Amino acid sequence: MRLDCSKTKLQKIGHKIHVGDDLNPAEEVCFADFRRGHGEILKNFRDRLNKSIKKNVILAGRLKKRETIINKLKDRYSEMDLVRMHDIAGVRLIFENISALNKFRERFTSGDRSKKYIRINNPDKYDYIKSPNLHTGYRGIHDIYEEKTDDSIKMHLELQYRTSVQHAWATTLEIWDSSFGRMAKFGKEKDKNITLLFKYISELFARKLENRSFLKDLSDAVLFAEIIKLDRKTKLLKKLHTIERINYDKPINKASEYVILQKVLDSSVYNNASLKINLNTSQDLDRSFELYKKLEDMHNKLNDIVMVSVKNPDKFLKKAYNNYYNDLSSFFKNYEKCIGMLKHSLGNKWKCIALVNNFTYFIKYPSL
Repeated sequence: MRLDCSKTKLQKIGHKIHVGDDLNPAEEVCFADFRRGHGEILKNFRDRLNKSIKKNVILAGRLKKRETIINKLKDRYSEMDLVRMHDIAGVRLIFENISALNKFRERFTSGDRSKKYIRINNPDKYDYIKSPNLHTGYRGIHDIYEEKTDDSIKMHLELQYRTSVQHAWATTLEIWDSSFGRMAKFGKEKDKNITLLFKYISELFARKLENRSFLKDLSDAVLFAEIIKLDRKTKLLKKLHTIERINYDKPINKASEYVILQKVLDSSVYNNASLKINLNTSQDLDRSFELYKKLEDMHNKLNDIVMVSVKNPDKFLKKAYNNYYNDLSSFFKNYEKCIGMLKHSLGNKWKCIALVNNFTYFIKYPSL
């Protein structure tokens, strides 16, 4: 997509945001046009993927929120250039298992090199399945694609691969953040015990559900003991159980190209902070983007709104963006399955660990 503003102007805008200066009206227009252009990339790339994926693979894309871009540029440790930012447009693929994920990725990346976009990163650079984030425990794979054009401004897109297990864990961090005002997703959780517990649960999921391990020095018994010790300190799992799931049962038009998904307070509920979901659907990018900007100005929280493009939104929207529905069911299903496997493999040692940690009710209620 060609823009009216230059690469130099966009770099200046990024610098002004980084140092905390306000943008003038012309710069705001340029910034908005640059972001809108990524909406076109999002649609084109999603259509390309749609021809290749199987029916049981979840395909979804999102356009990064203005405030999230600004916060990323404002990070004092960041040297991020707005023009080089690679995740303003992001597409997510969720697979049933790692084998299916790897087979698709290999087939997709070895395709016709004459296509409109090309992967620009080393294949192992953002492979957080092979090398998980050792601070947070995040697992998944990110590939960065760039437009193949002669323009000085080349737009980028981040293609994110996850399994359903990895997705359940990652979106639980987002639900934790939005529900309790934290930043665990970004590795900035103020309680280090919470960060460590999430990391150990990620290892538990990897080890028991996907035959992987990134903390090989921990035995099953030690891993289990650390999880229940940290949960006893933080009450993390109990707090997650208090989060109320948000229901939205109205049908969504399958032909909708764009959906604006918004989590808002339900004013119809007297003296209650209940949340509800608002959805706005459209087949037109310009109409959706203008509404997105308007709603962003009205609701300035990081996790309350997103503009997405989802294959078959009526079927897959809740699964791809379950964090907006506060849906923790997959996370707890995986967690309880892992605890059952540990109980079987550890035998009497399992009970001893629970008893030593003064956590006897954990035996009866493993999800608490």
